[in-house]
Amino acid sequence: MVSPVPAVDVPPQPWTGRFDGDGPEHRRWWQAITPYAPRRAQPGRPVVRPAVILGFGSDAGVRRNKGRTGAAAAPAAIRAALAPLAYHLGRDVHDAGDVTVAGDALEAGQARAGLAITSLLDAGQLPVVLGGGHETAFASYLGVAGS
Repeated sequence: MVSPVPAVDVPPQPWTGRFDGDGPEHRRWWQAITPYAPRRAQPGRPVVRPAVILGFGSDAGVRRNKGRTGAAAAPAAIRAALAPLAYHLGRDVHDAGDVTVAGDALEAGQARAGLAITSLLDAGQLPVVLGGGHETAFASYLGVAGS
């Protein structure tokens, strides 16, 4: 699957979780999340901006600051924690996949995440960045500044 968001290294993966039924009262996050695909707004219909999850996996900043690594695994861990929870949001939520940082290429990874965030904002989406370190803050700034 090719992600429509630029700079994403890992396309969205299927979510899994506990199944309690098909009714809205039984809905879980894993049943509600769909892969992100850009859509055009339809004239005359009220707009509730969908939220779009974007993972940012990096241990580079933690290593540079001599901290405990593991932040690179945060996007997958957060998704796994959300998946079985009850879903009662009044908006759609999509998954755009992950931007990952290889080695110490933090600044390049932040720039790619910024491009992805800019793309989502320009498409009228509400980006929600999942990460495990402060590195997501600068990437988010780059995305907002570029939009």
